[in-house]
Formats: sequence, structure tokens, C-alpha cells
Amino acid sequence: MTTAANIAVAIVALLHGYFLVLEMFLWDRPFGRRTFGLTPEFAAASKTLAANQGLCRARAGPAVVTVARRRPYLLVPFYAIFTLLPPTTQGDKP
Repeated sequence: MTTAANIAVAIVALLHGYFLVLEMFLWDRPFGRRTFGLTPEFAAASKTLAANQGLCRARAGPAVVTVARRRPYLLVPFYAIFTLLPPTTQGDKP
């Protein structure tokens, strides 16, 4: 891979790590609420959903790096599948 591609993959992986921390640990804290523009009530009601999304980020970051290193030709379809498809949810929105 070229240096530019390595830098892009590193940035994407670091962003996934940043969002993981925001969604899993800081969602209902002032910094997380301010980042996402949430009210305290909505943040408390959706904390479990955000933690689930953060867990997905925990898998996506290392997966992007692994795919980029082992099979770089799959990186664009892989990332498109995990980022462009709408999330599936069950039940009512909070």
C-alpha cells in the first residue's frame, strides 16, 4: 500500500476509536451530550443503544486495518457495507 493509503486507514481507525469512546463511555456526560447535541433525558434513554453502536465501532476499527493490510482490494466494498447501510433496530425509538 502507498503511504497515503496507510495514512487514510490510520485516520479511519483512529476515528473509530474516538467514536467508540464517545458512544460507550461519554454518551451521557457533558462532553458527549455537547458533541452530539443531546438533551440529558434523551442521552439517558438512549445510553444502551449508544453503547451497542460503540461496540460495533470497537470491531470496525481493527477490521478496517486488517482488511487494508491483508486484502486492500476489499477495503472500499467492506467499508461501504458497514457505513452506508442503515442500522437495524428493533422496537421503538426512545
